[in-house]
Amino acid sequence: AASTQDAIQLVEDFLQDFPLEKGYSYHLSRQVRELSHHYQILALALVASVVGIFLLLCALREKPLEAFLVSTLIPSSLALPVLVLALLGKTWESGDIVGMVLVAGLGVNNGIYLIQSTKEYMFIQIRDKIASIFITSLSTIMGAIPLLLCESGSFAASLSFFMVWGTAGSLLTSLLVFPAVIDFFYRRYR
Repeated sequence: AASTQDAIQLVEDFLQDFPLEKGYSYHLSRQVRELSHHYQILALALVASVVGIFLLLCALREKPLEAFLVSTLIPSSLALPVLVLALLGKTWESGDIVGMVLVAGLGVNNGIYLIQSTKEYMFIQIRDKIASIFITSLSTIMGAIPLLLCESGSFAASLSFFMVWGTAGSLLTSLLVFPAVIDFFYRRYR
């Protein structure tokens, strides 16, 4: 099934063809029916968080190009946990989407930290700030690991899954890709 609504329809179709004795019936709870709506609200929250982060960066830095470049860390931060989730064959849960919303905010932190320096070359900034970037990222990962070890399928475990892998993705992107992109744009557009 491609969506929760498709899964509900599949179950209902199956149960309609399943003969029940007189006096018996089936009933899907209202919570099951509202699950699809719940996922739509969470998806909207993710979009709103990305737009909100971009607008905040524009307002604070007053440089839309820098805000856009820092905002590109969001999808790259989400790419690693989505890839790991797919490779593990796990299904999406609401904790995953809430984790994505949180990672959207966490994912830009290293970029903000790097871009705030007044030094001319991004690679010099990384050398000066790499210890702080590693410490903040690794402390976030270490703080989320106990939740990751919770019961599989729990909200806390799926939330922390995105926290751990999203922070790792943000760290890798911030140190390996982001500096080259910023350096390219600074050389070209400054």
